Amino acid sequence: MVDFENEIKSRIKLLQRWVSKENIGGIYLTPGDNFYYSSGFNADSMERLLAVIITAERSVMVSPLMLEDQIRGTPWPGEIVTWKDGEDPYKCVLEVFTREHIETLAVENRIGYSDVLRFKKMGVKKFKFSDSLFNSLRITKTNNEIEFISMAIRLSEASYVKALEEVHKGMTEVELAGILEYKFKLNSLQSVAFESIVAFGENAAIPHHVPSGRKLRSGDLILVDFGGKYMGYSSDTTRTCAYDKIQPEMKTIYEIVKDAQESALHGIRRDSTYASIDKTARDIITKSGYGKHFTHRVGHGLGIAVHEEPYLNFLNKQVIQKNAVFTIEPGIYLKGKGGVRIEDTVSFNGERAIPFNKLSKELATI
Repeated sequence: MVDFENEIKSRIKLLQRWVSKENIGGIYLTPGDNFYYSSGFNADSMERLLAVIITAERSVMVSPLMLEDQIRGTPWPGEIVTWKDGEDPYKCVLEVFTREHIETLAVENRIGYSDVLRFKKMGVKKFKFSDSLFNSLRITKTNNEIEFISMAIRLSEASYVKALEEVHKGMTEVELAGILEYKFKLNSLQSVAFESIVAFGENAAIPHHVPSGRKLRSGDLILVDFGGKYMGYSSDTTRTCAYDKIQPEMKTIYEIVKDAQESALHGIRRDSTYASIDKTARDIITKSGYGKHFTHRVGHGLGIAVHEEPYLNFLNKQVIQKNAVFTIEPGIYLKGKGGVRIEDTVSFNGERAIPFNKLSKELATI
């Protein structure tokens, strides 16, 4: 049974301890990943002010009145201060800042300059960025978070399998992307975690290709990078298959990528670094003669955001943390011909990496 309310309470306590330790007045957050992490309320940015203010003793959400009932149906355990259309919402912010004597305020680095000027007029004398704090907190996942990610992946994969049943000659990349994302809704995913990447043939050589009107032809590779959201948490999976038949070189690079992906995954140990995971996959692809065609890092952290800490590249010498969740997704991209990427999401249990994914990685021809 998921007890998300107590988890949000625990997160707020961690943030309040940080506020006390750093001797600052409070943390100010607006809708985004850290807002959801701290509040349990999944809200999009909008023109009406919605903000969370966390001080050493209080947790306050400043909200439009129209959202009050929605917030009360979420795990948010703190105060709710509402304002009506036509009122100045920053008066509510000022009240909190004044009562809590906030002179130093922790903010995200995406804060707008207008807010900086506004808060200075409210008495804030110094700003501190909170991004590094949230990055460090969000790297290691709780059991609830792992359960949410697992469900997001399971439902996304089920959607992908159903979408492949509708693949046919002459369909476009956009059409397949639309079918896949429709299946997400049928499987009760909240939304896409990102716009699906569907690439046919030569377009699969573009790692972040935007689906187009390119029609499917016999002999094409089909690369699909997809993910959905469940309880605010993302999934991210890539599979590559062939349509009708496969070209010999594409088969060769598929097997190289599969070897690199599985070797990186199964080679993870308690003393592994994120850089070493990248190196394992990259060395295999380089020794096979395709090193210059592997053009990106081998993976990234995943949670509320699709891309978050930790990043698996040669610069990240940090030893893997227990309960970190990240992707392993090597690829080979041959310009004008096609490309292959295979991506799993894994969690590290302190001893080895455990894949969430159940989809086969054997080369399939459909």
